[in-house]
Amino acid sequence: MESRSTIQKKSAINFYFTSSITMILAPSTSNSLSYDNGSDTSYTLFYFNFHGLGACLRALLCLGNASWTNKIQAMSDWPQVKPTTPFGTLPILYEVNITTRESIEIPESGAIERHLGRKFKLMGDTPKELTLNDVFYTQAVMLNTKFVAKVVWTFAEVR
Repeated sequence: MESRSTIQKKSAINFYFTSSITMILAPSTSNSLSYDNGSDTSYTLFYFNFHGLGACLRALLCLGNASWTNKIQAMSDWPQVKPTTPFGTLPILYEVNITTRESIEIPESGAIERHLGRKFKLMGDTPKELTLNDVFYTQAVMLNTKFVAKVVWTFAEVR
């Protein structure tokens, strides 16, 4: 018999991949996708209708069994919305405590990833685990930066 934790993680991963495939194969006509677990904290992830920097954030929200809404920004409206964001970029995570109404707006994917990691106790319990997590995170960011520079932003004839 699988533990409750294992079942929750499988359910979260299944939800994440199902919603991701839906967004890729059949872009939604609505501007959001929601999941509610009944907790006192709700999240809204504001990002475009593709994986990019939002993929890890969506996975963390699912793994944390969070109540969250995936707010989609259409590319056609982005030039008008961009100046209203904290740094002119997405993603942005909005976190609201439903009971106290206390809220926080978090821009920047790295800050959001670390915030959710701490919130859902995924960062490690000891100084060594925290350090190894930092090492892995830094390496992943470096690899992603090189990948994007080589594959995404170069001309086809250079790749």
